Amino acid sequence: MSEAILQELRFLLVSAAFGIFGGLAYDGLRIFRRLVRHGVWWVALEDLLFCMAASLAVFAMVFMENDGSVRFFSICGLLLGGVLYYISVSRYLVSFAVWLIRFPFRFLASAVKKILAKIRKIR
Repeated sequence: MSEAILQELRFLLVSAAFGIFGGLAYDGLRIFRRLVRHGVWWVALEDLLFCMAASLAVFAMVFMENDGSVRFFSICGLLLGGVLYYISVSRYLVSFAVWLIRFPFRFLASAVKKILAKIRKIR
């Protein structure tokens, strides 16, 4: 294979990786939203800030990897990476992370309830 084709293939793979990392970053936001409930306006603001940060990250990646030239296949790579991540791992990762974060708090809450119940019996 020629060096130019290998370079384009590498750029496609980097774009797909950025799609995956973008999905991971958005899942971090989804986990936060499940743990801390808030209104529609905050969700909209968070989405706006996420899109701005993701746009800057993609711009920096395109600038560094391909001298700022946006190619159709780089956009396809971003979408492909993000969609593959979303349909394969995303749902399970978010559910597990929320469960993992909430578990110690549930355990602590049940322990506190038992202690308070014993204290009330003593009175």
